[in-house]
Amino acid sequence: GIGGSLYDNRCVILDLATKSIGRTFVGHSGVVLDVCFSRDSKLLITGSDDKSLRVWDVESGQPLWSRCLTHQVVSVGTSPCGTHIVCTIERGMVLVFDARGTKTNTFKADKTKARSLCFSDNGEMFVGCGDCSVRSFDPLTGALGKVFKGETRWVTSLCFSADGSSVAAGRADKTISCWDWESERLRFTVKGHINLITAVAFSPDGSCLASGSFGDVVLRDAASGTEQRRLSPFPGWATMLWFSKDGGRVLASSEKAGSGDIDARVQEDTAHAESGRPEKVDAATVVCWDVATGELLTPLDKDLEDAVGQKQSRDAGPS
Repeated sequence: GIGGSLYDNRCVILDLATKSIGRTFVGHSGVVLDVCFSRDSKLLITGSDDKSLRVWDVESGQPLWSRCLTHQVVSVGTSPCGTHIVCTIERGMVLVFDARGTKTNTFKADKTKARSLCFSDNGEMFVGCGDCSVRSFDPLTGALGKVFKGETRWVTSLCFSADGSSVAAGRADKTISCWDWESERLRFTVKGHINLITAVAFSPDGSCLASGSFGDVVLRDAASGTEQRRLSPFPGWATMLWFSKDGGRVLASSEKAGSGDIDARVQEDTAHAESGRPEKVDAATVVCWDVATGELLTPLDKDLEDAVGQKQSRDAGPS
């Protein structure tokens, strides 16, 4: 299954096999801006514009702990072994907690922005920064490691390949860059969307790199950056991307037009004025394609709000 925000105060788990709603997580007072699972899928981490970080038990749906912070939580992540829960907040700050919620470290990753983060399998943390670079840090000490330099606009999205060989970033200037992790060498920078990049993801075998923007998802050869397939358009911003475990399907979650966090990014991108966005987009959309053919398999969000409402009613029991 996958976990995602409904772009209000709720998160849901979608079962891809049955296309049904699993558990619904309710607790934030504001919009949930980012979610992630622990590697063992036992924990769900959520960050919100209500300035709180929450960690949930997936099986029971109950919150294990939450922390009230000074700014909205922009991105969340967890180390491979689950010993560190990490979030970024405004002004480039990174906060590190242990598994029980005790804050163990706070450091500044960038002077202006730290909007995305991910972990490599060896526990190294990568943060996308406002100076166009991607930087690695030791979460225990905050010590700076590798620096993958960019050229123009700030990093909006970030991902690490499963084999640990590549790191990729999407930017506000509508480009995608990919680096070799060991040498820090830039493999390619390509421009492939009309609008800024909001999500990137590697396929499980590392051969394909997906990027999402407003209304489209593009699949590229991860070694060269050559476009392989442009997937059928859909309404909204592709805020998250996933590949199925076998790499045969790619999924995108879409955020409604008018959501403050994404719109704030667009306002900073002066070249976005002529984008022609639709006036209304559904609040929660999950779309699935076949990677080999590009065929749209199904919009998983059909009647999603009704399904979530019915699920919550069943969970609550008869009145």
